[in-house]
Amino acid sequence: MDLFLLASDGLTGMVEDPDLVQVLKSGRTPQEQVDALISEANRHGGLDNITAVVVRIDSVDPAAGADSRTQPIPARS
Repeated sequence: MDLFLLASDGLTGMVEDPDLVQVLKSGRTPQEQVDALISEANRHGGLDNITAVVVRIDSVDPAAGADSRTQPIPARS
């Protein structure tokens, strides 16, 4: 399982990295993790807008038809 946290500085500026990791390792659902992180940021003052998204990827099936070929992106002029 992989977890990705996308967050604004309203969260990362108020919650220390070890606290972020603790919440993300808690085994809660992504929504519960986001709610806990926002609550923690507000508890520390919540001085800015807070945006957070947690994405959990449980598994990836390479046989599911994902296109693993790379495709060049042409440069714009």
